[in-house]
Amino acid sequence: MRQRTVEEQEMLYEYMQVLTGVSEAFQYLDGANMNDQRPKIVFRDTIMAFEKMHRSHTHIVDVLDDPFYSQELLTDFHDVIVVFEEWVQAKAADKKSLTLNQQLIPSFERWKSKMQAHIFPYISH
Repeated sequence: MRQRTVEEQEMLYEYMQVLTGVSEAFQYLDGANMNDQRPKIVFRDTIMAFEKMHRSHTHIVDVLDDPFYSQELLTDFHDVIVVFEEWVQAKAADKKSLTLNQQLIPSFERWKSKMQAHIFPYISH
């Protein structure tokens, strides 16, 4: 494993924080009244977090030693995005809640666990 620059380690650490933040946002949004202001802000921030993750993926593949596995994880991320879009587009509250709880949270958490396990060795020292 090659030595990472400080900037690369910081980027990976920040990425891990974004992953945790998205998990927390999903837990908060579960059952939240989306007509209230605070859930709307959390929802908007969650979309921005997904955009930030997506933008950083090219750099992550470059930084990590296993580009094949990294690319596989990014393909899995696309699958999470598909479910995320279904959740965003759902109009009925019960459909939104079911999609969040039965599809989005489980698929995101599975992917997040794999991504964290892949990144952790690069930021632990």
